[in-house]
Amino acid sequence: MDASMLAYSTPSSMLETAGKQDEVIRLKAALNEKDMELIELREQHMQLVVRSQEARANWEAALDTKDRAITQLEEALESSKRALEAAHRQAAAVQNDAGVAMSAAQGKVQALEAALAEAHATVTQQSDAMSDQTRQLEAARHATSQEGAAADARVRALQQELASCQVQQGQAQRELSQLRAMAAEKDERLADAAGGE
Repeated sequence: MDASMLAYSTPSSMLETAGKQDEVIRLKAALNEKDMELIELREQHMQLVVRSQEARANWEAALDTKDRAITQLEEALESSKRALEAAHRQAAAVQNDAGVAMSAAQGKVQALEAALAEAHATVTQQSDAMSDQTRQLEAARHATSQEGAAADARVRALQQELASCQVQQGQAQRELSQLRAMAAEKDERLADAAGGE
């Protein structure tokens, strides 16, 4: 009677063990899929970091170019101012000279004033262009930073899912081990019962 009951209970345990094995296989497949997603997101994150670094390098290079251009234009402007002041002094010194000399000096002063105005306009135009470029680079850097933050959040979420899958897999493995031990114990009892008969 006891041997008959053990004979009927063994296939049920085997079915339960097979079910646990299927669950472990499904969990391993889900874990592998999450690992692939995590690897892909990490690659995207690294690409965003590289893009952010490149954008920052371009932004810094543009700022450096802007600073150099402004410095050069300011030096040119200062040189023009000094030349204009010298021309004014020269014009004051020759006020009592002949009309021809005065006209020449005034022409030089006018030419220098025109050059000064042109240099000032160039400085203003260059500064406006650099300001526009700086705003564009700042906007690009901000957008890249937001993309990087979103990728980081996704990576953290996947890591949490991965940890949950690993916990479930561990539980399933432990349950499977217990079922295998129970099945082995029942098989041993059946063997003992058969030997006793």
